[in-house]
Amino acid sequence: MKIAESIITDALRYYFFPKKGARSGFAFLVHPRDLSDVHKVIPVSKFLPDKVLRFLLRRFFAFTVGKIKANHSENIVITIPLTGQEMLRHETLAIRMIRKAFVLAQRRGVKMVGLGAYTSSVTKGGEALADLKEKGVCITTGNTLTALISFRHLKLFLKSADKHVKISDLVCAVIGATGSVGRGFMELAVDEPEFSELILVGRTPERLQKLKKELEERGLLGKKKITITNFIPDIVRADVVFVATSARSMIIKPEYIKENGVIYDVTQPRNVPKEITEARPDIAVIDGGVIETPDIDYPNIFGLEPHFAFACLAETLMLSLSNIDREFLGLVSKKDIDLISSLLDEQNFKLAPFMSFGKKML
Repeated sequence: MKIAESIITDALRYYFFPKKGARSGFAFLVHPRDLSDVHKVIPVSKFLPDKVLRFLLRRFFAFTVGKIKANHSENIVITIPLTGQEMLRHETLAIRMIRKAFVLAQRRGVKMVGLGAYTSSVTKGGEALADLKEKGVCITTGNTLTALISFRHLKLFLKSADKHVKISDLVCAVIGATGSVGRGFMELAVDEPEFSELILVGRTPERLQKLKKELEERGLLGKKKITITNFIPDIVRADVVFVATSARSMIIKPEYIKENGVIYDVTQPRNVPKEITEARPDIAVIDGGVIETPDIDYPNIFGLEPHFAFACLAETLMLSLSNIDREFLGLVSKKDIDLISSLLDEQNFKLAPFMSFGKKML
């Protein structure tokens, strides 16, 4: 896609000629994980010093970076020109850019807007966009499908790799348990008989206490043990570690992981360093939150194989294909999971092969 042409088209739609008529299709909001992603989209940027490039990006604006053909609609991908670290470091600026990207999406005539990567967490699950929403437009964080397919994918890995890890009486740690994806995964894990204990990890002790109390009041625990902590090294007892955080840096260290432990990482940008498998070859690190969507082609900006997509994008696509006119915002609920599960069964989507840092496993 020609970036200059895209920027001009976006500017005309945003300021002068918003699309008229019935809404169709979707827009998916993204941001570069790091500067290497910027270089892929704007090749000339690789000749600029990193400091200069970051300075310019903070003064740039959101623009359409690619298109996705599906459901006889022209769906678009809009990028916010801040890397993951910059999104967290300059949160006020990031929210302002995301809000403008959301307005651009509406003026380009879409009926569904999906929030990718940190555009969801920075806007508090889309709540910071509610006042901008026009009639006929719905928002999804994509977190429900991310939680659902991650749980299914992880269960399949444990069954496939039974020589690597025991598959009963497991201790499972959920890092980011009070966040949306972590909460959704936990809603499924609490009913999983193979997990005898859940270690719920979050930043805020008060929110963790509230979560544990809610689980107890709902009568979901049975004989399952629940441990809450805001100290990440406490995961050392866990056989399985599910990582769903929005941290600025790598938060998992080799010494935190049990022998023959399994890490399932859905974070983008990553919170698990690649070096961990070099220091601890007994550990399995699984790339999570990816799904195969046969016959759907995506712009070459996500770093995935053809026809594969991150689940947050796939949920936006699936809702659009199914003509679902409702929103999926805030924390993931069991009700949301049940609905998305039924929609997923109607699609020709498949769980992705097991990958670790982009390389096939098993």
